[in-house]
Amino acid sequence: VVRVTDGLAVKFGHFVTIQEFRNQQVAQRLLNADIVNVPTAYRFVQKEEIGYIVMDYVDGNTLDLMSAKNLAEELGKVLGHIHQQGATKPGSLGGGPVSGVLWPEHEEVEFSEPDDLQLWLNLRSPSPVHTLNLRRHTLSMCHLDFNPRNIIVNGNCIHLVDWSAAGYFPRFFEHIVYRFF
Repeated sequence: VVRVTDGLAVKFGHFVTIQEFRNQQVAQRLLNADIVNVPTAYRFVQKEEIGYIVMDYVDGNTLDLMSAKNLAEELGKVLGHIHQQGATKPGSLGGGPVSGVLWPEHEEVEFSEPDDLQLWLNLRSPSPVHTLNLRRHTLSMCHLDFNPRNIIVNGNCIHLVDWSAAGYFPRFFEHIVYRFF
């Protein structure tokens, strides 16, 4: 991420995608800025293999593990607010293929309905005896990279960045992802 003006920054790289741009736009539109701020994403540009997102620059301090522990109650409220945003179709917030550590890197995975998600996961289970039943789990907005490096604090304002892996999934997916770090 590079700051280009007082108010704008550009995130760029091989893994910056149109899906991340759309996810960020949806999150910014749906989430209450009094609880968590999402930088406005203005434009996505793809040049060869590099994606560029032009967005608001966020001034503040990126959290580390110790400062995140000190803000645990506030961060819990942020995560709770995010999870209150529901959906009926699993997948990326803005549509298109899912991304992140839970999904294959070189395969475009999309779901039409919750049963598709369940089937996709169960087909990849290491044991046919251990399968998931997701029917009792509602779909919630999940950031799926709720990590101190993606949280910027400026005074009392909490900003959440990097929406590349975000989607509508059962809330427990938020916890599964930490097994990969």
